[in-house]
Amino acid sequence: WSKSGSPNAPDRAQAILERAEKEYRETGDEQLKPDTVCYGSLLSAWASSRRKEGGERATALLEKIKNIDESCLSTVLFTNAIVAHWRSRKRDAGEKAEELLHAMKRRTLAGDLKCKPDTIAYTSVIQAFATSSDPRKPRKAWALLKEMCAGYLEGDLDIKPNVITFTAVLNACAFVRGSEQDRKDSVRIALMVLKEFNDNGYDQPSSIMYRTLFNVFARQVSDQQERAKFIAATFQRCCEAGQVDNSIIEFLQE
Repeated sequence: WSKSGSPNAPDRAQAILERAEKEYRETGDEQLKPDTVCYGSLLSAWASSRRKEGGERATALLEKIKNIDESCLSTVLFTNAIVAHWRSRKRDAGEKAEELLHAMKRRTLAGDLKCKPDTIAYTSVIQAFATSSDPRKPRKAWALLKEMCAGYLEGDLDIKPNVITFTAVLNACAFVRGSEQDRKDSVRIALMVLKEFNDNGYDQPSSIMYRTLFNVFARQVSDQQERAKFIAATFQRCCEAGQVDNSIIEFLQE
């Protein structure tokens, strides 16, 4: 059930696991005792569920795995729990996801390299902020990206940011709601994100990245002339990168 993609997959998987737990308690049969793989599969089902309670359920399962056999904790399990928070789209999803990232970093510093954060883990936390309603999300996403960039440039190849990472930060800038100053700050951060991407050659650009940047200017720049200037400059860069596709053309025609 954990890989079925069904909306009720976590419930079905949970029911099977609870039945196994009950039978084990009643019979003492070790073959019926759920192991960390079983709980990890259920955690994965919650990560894919996109349900509001997914983040809390996944985090609880992570704690359960820790209590059964702490040595089984891994980057994949932590990342699945982070993804569950991201896909819950709750207001505090980014904050909860970042707490898990901090836990991964603490374990890594203590010598547990199986839980070392990687690009996917960091990017998933950024996406959790980007899709939340947290008004701080552009600043939080930018801070995480800067941490990745600094680590990568110092030699940590596991956290090299890619175009998906940069696009996620731009997405946080595009859809923040707040004061006029908040909107100006989101544009300022988006421009710094673009500069960082261009200056250090982390990855090849994509049409989705440029479309998201267009969204930042369309939604956050109030002055019509200034907005047109930003969009024109971005379109020129998009052309030079060979990333103009139908989605870009459709956006500009709107």
